[in-house]
Amino acid sequence: MALITAHFSGSAVPTLRRWMLAAPLWSRVRKSKRAHQRRTRRAHRGELVQMDGSFHAWSEDRGPVACLLTMIDDATGESLGQFTGEETTWGAAEMLQAWIAKCGVPQALYVDAKSVFVRPATCNELAAGIAPVTQFGRMCAKRGIRLIVAKTPEAKGRVERVHGTDQDRLVKKLRRAGIATYAAAVHYLDTTYWAAHNARFAVAPLEQADSHLPLHPRLQLAHVFCLEEPRVVGNERVVRYANRALQILPTARAKRHTGPRGRILVRETRTGDLLLVARTPEGKEHLRDDARRGQGGTHRRTGRGCRCRVAAARRSARGDRRGTPR
Repeated sequence: MALITAHFSGSAVPTLRRWMLAAPLWSRVRKSKRAHQRRTRRAHRGELVQMDGSFHAWSEDRGPVACLLTMIDDATGESLGQFTGEETTWGAAEMLQAWIAKCGVPQALYVDAKSVFVRPATCNELAAGIAPVTQFGRMCAKRGIRLIVAKTPEAKGRVERVHGTDQDRLVKKLRRAGIATYAAAVHYLDTTYWAAHNARFAVAPLEQADSHLPLHPRLQLAHVFCLEEPRVVGNERVVRYANRALQILPTARAKRHTGPRGRILVRETRTGDLLLVARTPEGKEHLRDDARRGQGGTHRRTGRGCRCRVAAARRSARGDRRGTPR
């Protein structure tokens, strides 16, 4: 308005518009929003699976807001989900384990850019040119699952539309069933809801071949879906992890594969077990789950037979310690 008053005082708006059309500084064509075409479904079941969490008052006023972590197959629309307090690494790992137990190992997982799935590189990683990987990304890489990060919510619209359906239908079904706790809601999801949901909304894939891969019968998922941190062995063969001292017993194999100032992996399972893993130069590792109870801790035989005494090997979800370190 200030420019109009200074330069075009006394000129009517239609006159100014004609001048701008003649310049040309005015366009009759209005800008329209770009139309996004829906992506074609993948041809094979298990070729791509989308994962996302939806925070909602699923129990309405009968319970707190919770996250429903949902996975949906891109080819068929088959869905599976479970309630978690937050969208965390352990929540995503448990959801992926449930999908693998039911369907098999998918080829790719489509996720958003939350810190559970992607993280910025550290200074050392930038200097060495190493791509940053989260704990969940490492779990997927162990099983050969490719992690694809969506740039926008519209890119994973299939799982977003399932959230809208669940926020309408699931809330009403939980109300009619009189379910007030999320423990009962999880049981309802597993036994009733997802079976009826998939029977109504799932479609047949374009190709009948299933791209899910089977699990090896001897594979222990606890060693795949775990937290891993590299550590350096101290001079007294002690490894520090989460304010704990892990004493490696000086057996012949332990001396052969681990020593002071050597590198070792500390693995923490969902139940709180701590495992020390020594890798060979070729990257091979041999995990064993036999545990020998000893005074002052738990003896674990892990990583090329390296036996270690783990002080306070188990801990509760609150982080309290059990056992006395020696």
